[in-house]
Amino acid sequence: MATYLIDFENVGSDGLNGTQQLSENDTVIIFYSANSNKLSMEMHRCICKSPAHFEYFAISTGGKNALDFQLSTYLGFLITQSEDKNFYIISKDNGFEHVIKFWKNKFEETEYDISIIRQVAIFVPITEESDKISEEAVITSIEIDEDIRNLINASQIKNEIHAAPEDIADAITTLDSTFSKTSLQKHLKARLGNQEGVNVYKFINHNLENNNRQDFHKNLVAEFGQQNGSAVYNKLKKLVKKQ
Repeated sequence: MATYLIDFENVGSDGLNGTQQLSENDTVIIFYSANSNKLSMEMHRCICKSPAHFEYFAISTGGKNALDFQLSTYLGFLITQSEDKNFYIISKDNGFEHVIKFWKNKFEETEYDISIIRQVAIFVPITEESDKISEEAVITSIEIDEDIRNLINASQIKNEIHAAPEDIADAITTLDSTFSKTSLQKHLKARLGNQEGVNVYKFINHNLENNNRQDFHKNLVAEFGQQNGSAVYNKLKKLVKKQ
């Protein structure tokens, strides 16, 4: 269950890539203006086939950033009114990071347990996401080297996983409420087999150790798909060390 707020003026039809992977529990809200009101026929067909719920907001008045302001305002409304806990801002505009940072700080002060992630499309392959990280992140060369090592390590572990995403999600979501990392590993080995269980645990543990909650959720979705990845995240998020 996730809500996607589309800055259509910024990403166009490309930002809707991945609609076919959404479920009936997902919602896509498209913000568009007179400058961006053309949808490709191919994407129109994908929307028609998608089981997700779609809403459209026409931004007819305002200045240059009118769409950004209205999208951000509606996000705040949804956070307080919606039962959804996973939100995505689909835009290339770095300015939305300030909105995300604001809400992240508020979450730390309250009991809200909500994830907000910005990405350039509904579904972003890992290779594209890696490119985005290298282009947009402002970090030192030492930190870049560390990120590269982490990506390489994660990729090596990822390639060892052969179980179906739905089987992995089912194995993890059946854990009892008192599970720990130790019991998670034992449970995965029992459900998926000794070697496969160890490989899945290594992948999950690597992401738990090296990511905050938002990045952890993003990596799980990239690996297991939107529905299965979110289900795994909701079960394991309490184990994330870096907040």
